[in-house]
Order: sequence, then structure tokens, then C-alpha cells
Amino acid sequence: MNIRTKLLVFILLLVILLNSVSLFLYQNARSIQNGYSEIMERFVLLNQISKYVDNNLRILNLYVIERSQSDLVQFKTSQDQLINALKDLDRIVERSDNQLALANLRHMIETFIQEENRTLQAIMNKQNEYTIHFEEAEKVSGYIREQSQKLLMIELDAYHPIFQTIVQSNLQLNRIGIGIFFVSTILSILFAVWFSKGITDPIHRLVKAANRISRGELEFIDMDFKITAKDEVGRLADAFQRMQRNIHDLVIEIQHKANIEKELKEQALKHAEVDRMIKELELKTLQSQINPHFLFNTLNSLAKLAYIEGAEQTSELTTSVANLLRYNLRKLDRPVTLREEVQHVKEYLAIQKARFRDRVTYEIDIDERFLDVLIPSLTLQPIVENAFIHGIESLEQGARIRLVVTGGDDKVEMRVEDNGIGMEEDVVNRLLTDVEIQKRHGHSTGLGLQNVWKRLQLFYQQEPFIRIVSKRGMGTSVQITIPYSRTGEVMEHA
Repeated sequence: MNIRTKLLVFILLLVILLNSVSLFLYQNARSIQNGYSEIMERFVLLNQISKYVDNNLRILNLYVIERSQSDLVQFKTSQDQLINALKDLDRIVERSDNQLALANLRHMIETFIQEENRTLQAIMNKQNEYTIHFEEAEKVSGYIREQSQKLLMIELDAYHPIFQTIVQSNLQLNRIGIGIFFVSTILSILFAVWFSKGITDPIHRLVKAANRISRGELEFIDMDFKITAKDEVGRLADAFQRMQRNIHDLVIEIQHKANIEKELKEQALKHAEVDRMIKELELKTLQSQINPHFLFNTLNSLAKLAYIEGAEQTSELTTSVANLLRYNLRKLDRPVTLREEVQHVKEYLAIQKARFRDRVTYEIDIDERFLDVLIPSLTLQPIVENAFIHGIESLEQGARIRLVVTGGDDKVEMRVEDNGIGMEEDVVNRLLTDVEIQKRHGHSTGLGLQNVWKRLQLFYQQEPFIRIVSKRGMGTSVQITIPYSRTGEVMEHA
């Protein structure tokens, strides 16, 4: 690596390090600033709401007394400001920990605006009830001021630990910045010392050797003069070494004519040794090229041998995986028979059996009358998979999953049971509520149940009955009931 490349690499690494640290510090500072701005936005908004309410009530009072059209216009403008502040309050409620208190404040403001509007309406209709509405608005404004002050105190109390966190973060960022400064400084110093030493030391040795040659001190020529650097200084040292050796050879040839043959023989021996070493190196290089091919061919032979010998369990598991993937690749809008769906579940259970071994037992109880019933593809397998993931996966032993299909003349009941960790009643209620919510809003939630529910709804053009029974530590049962005709065929979907 030449000197220019060394400098470019070091400068590039240093720039990357400093830019990375700068980006990290900037992102942290930006995060702290955003948090601070959000808190200050709440403070300012709560303070503005109190001011807008007081100003709005004051202008309304002027209008009640003087009935001036300019006061009415000014009142409408002030009320618009309050309504805009109310919209900002809605945005804050979504990301605040004090949602209940903020919601109460919002309702107070809405009541305040309603009472003001009723006051105006009563005045325009020349009704004496306007005083009642005005007094009610006055009373609500007092509540708003109290609630705003209360929220400000709550926000101030909540801001204290956040402020401490910001201070600690700033201190930590300062320490990191100082640490990076010292590290980069030390690295720069070490690089400068190493870089200068790599240049100056070889040059000093070259100057010293050149001075000896210039003084005619040929007997002090260092024939083992070597510099390991691979940059321009190293190449200069190599050239100098060759020149030094040539000078030494010429001087020896003149002064010691008798020793020329001996020196030539020694050089020949050296060249022979070099040739031997070169051939040995070529042989080792060839061996290093052969060994990887030998190893690769050996591994191929072992793989083919394993395939020929056959591993039945591995083959069966691979077949189950292939069938599972093939089944999953079918279009979800194409119906399948219950027989096919149950077979798909069995393939999935075979794969899980290889994973869980004796930790899990399975039971499938199917009323054969319903095996030819058409249902949407992938109706049962997602529920069985949820039973694994959210039910029995954490059990070390004794886990059990049961698939039951029963029914009557007008319905088919499919039930997946497990004896896993179960769920609390409120969790079950939230799951069912989420199903209803997602039905209205068109999203998917609820541990994979929503996906099944939605496709069943589209398939039958009516809402399927889904029941979840679960208790913490007692397992979970998911039951799906679909319509069935008396002739044994599934009811046609629209």
C-alpha cells in the first residue's frame, strides 16, 4: 500500500467515524428537542385555552350588554380560535398519558361553546332565557380554568422526571462527545507517529548507508539491509539495496579477483535454492488448489450416499412440508372440502410433531357426514397454529390439541381445543370486540381469527358464529359454526 493510499484510507475512516458520531449526536439531540417541544406545546395550548375561554366570555358579555354587530363578529372570531384549540387538544389526547383529564376538559369546552351558542340564539329570538345560558357558560368557564390549571400542574409534575432524563441524556451525550474526541485524537496521534516513523526511519537508514558509501567505507556496507515497507519508501530502499549490492560486487571483483568464482558459485547455489523454493511454493499452491476440489467432490459423494440410503422420517417430514406449501399456494377464494382441510391440518401436525415430539399429543374427532362439506381454504389450520403459538408452545410436557367437527341438520360446528396457558376473560372479550370493530373498519386483528372470520363472512354472505372459551391456566377452545343444508351440502354462498 503506497503512502497516498494510506493517507486516503485513514482520512476516510476518520471522516466516517466523525460523521457517524455527529449523526448519532444529532439524532439524540433531535429526539430530546422533539420531546421538549411536545411538552411545551401542551403547556402553551392549555394556557391558550384558558385565555381563549376568558376572552370569548368577555366579548359575549359585551354583546349581551351592547348588542353591537362588531362585538358579534369579534365573538365569532374568538370562538373560532377556541374551536381550533379544541382540535389541537384532540390531537394531544391521542398521545397523552392524561387522556381522561384531557377528555373531561374537551367536554367542558364543548359544553361552554354550546351554552354560548344557546345564549346567542336566545338573544336573536328575543328570549329572556339567554341569561340562564350565559350564567351556565360563565360557570363552565370557571371549571375550564380549574381543569386547565390542574392539567398544567399534572404536566409539570410529569415533566420533572422527563427533564431529569433530558439532563442525563445531555450529560451522556457530552461524555460520548468528549470520549470520541479523545479517541479520535489518540488515534490520529498514533497514526501520525506510525506514519512518520514508517517514512523517517527507512530514510535515516538510507542516508546513513549512502554516507558510508560516499566516504569509501565499503567494508561497512550492510548486505542484509532490508526495509519491509511496501510503499514508495520501500521501493526506494529496494533500488538502493540493489545499487549497494552492485557496488559491493564491483569492488570485490576488483580487489579480490581470486574470489570471483567462489562468489559466483555461492550465487549459483543461492539461485538454485531460490529455484527449489519456487518449485516447492508452486507445488504447495497446486495442492491448495486441489484440496478444495477434493473436499467439494467428497461432500457431493456423501450427499448422494445419504439420498441413496434414505431416511424415512426425514422423507416423510419433507413430504409433509411440500404438501403444506402446495396447499398454502392455492387461492384462498377457492373452496375445499372439509376432508382436504383436515388432511392439511394433519400435515401441519406432522411437522409440529417432529418439533415437539412427546411434549404434545393430538386428537382428531371428525363426524364423517361432514367430510364433503365445502369451506374456505385455510379455515382450520390458522386456528390450530394459534393454539401452538399462543397456547401450548411454552408447556414442557402434557400439551394436548384436539380438533372436533360435529353438527346437525342445519349447522356444522368446528372446534379447536388446547390445554395451554389460556387467557383472561378481559382478553377474550377484547378479541371478540376487536372482531366487531374490525368488521366495521375493515382491518384484521385477533390472533389470526379475523382472517378466518372475514373469509367465512364473504363465503357465506352472513356473519359466522365464533365463540372463544378460555381461562388462565385452563386452556382455550375456539368454536366456529357455519350453516349446513339438510341435504348434506353446504349452503350455497351468494
